[in-house]
Amino acid sequence: MKITAGETFLMVEKNAAFDKHEMVIYPNESGLTAMLNVGERVYFDDGLIKAEVITKNESGVKLKVVRNSTKNGYLKNEKGINFPDSILNFSSLTSFDKQCLPFILQHADMIGY
Repeated sequence: MKITAGETFLMVEKNAAFDKHEMVIYPNESGLTAMLNVGERVYFDDGLIKAEVITKNESGVKLKVVRNSTKNGYLKNEKGINFPDSILNFSSLTSFDKQCLPFILQHADMIGY
């Protein structure tokens, strides 16, 4: 989606209701939006897009774009998201990571964690 500084968009859970005219994104992790608070920064695409949480409700959060430094102004699918001000209560190891540990322990000298 194309976004510019000053615009707003929603980050909501998959089943949340929203106005069809709103720009909406869905995080990959369920429950993430509940851990965010008003005033916290959210960075997308290796920090090229900076946004701030301006409102929060049970469906998710509304973000305001502070800066968009991408070449074409688009926030694309599959870009990383960073929450430097937020306390996120997720395990840093995914279930896939945990499945891989037995193999890693047998074949690797070190794990970067």
